Amino acid sequence: MGPGVTPQSAYFVLGMPDHALVGTGLDISQAEVFFEEEAALASVDHHYTLARDIASEQVLESADWFVLTALVGDGVSPAYGDHFFAYNEDDRPWAIAGGFTRAAEMTDWLPFIFAVEDLHEHWSPGGVDHNLVPFETTRDAGIDLSRVWFAPVMSQRVYPTAA
Repeated sequence: MGPGVTPQSAYFVLGMPDHALVGTGLDISQAEVFFEEEAALASVDHHYTLARDIASEQVLESADWFVLTALVGDGVSPAYGDHFFAYNEDDRPWAIAGGFTRAAEMTDWLPFIFAVEDLHEHWSPGGVDHNLVPFETTRDAGIDLSRVWFAPVMSQRVYPTAA
């Protein structure tokens, strides 16, 4: 799997539009991973300004902003829920990211998962086509948890002052 990466906290700024109001569309988050919470919080206005270039005013007005926190690295042990993103290898599912409390919340974390994955190619065989399969399963349903490298910790609502 390549060189080991000691588990550490990572942070991600997420702009989440209300899709019930504006429909589906572009993700307004930037693929930037922070390893200090203060740096992530300080970047919220910058991320909002960048979002203005790719999103309509209606999308921006409907968006809620968050700083997501996850534990990333080799040998991460998910502490929360039973839902995971996994790859299939030799007809065996192995989890790469998870410990989500609900299957629906996994989609919100995908930009963060992909951004972290792009930092360390040895974590999954994906490339551009990640081939992620969401497993709605419990820990004891035959899923291999030995390769988990991303575990969600918390989501903190933030408010851009530039808005």
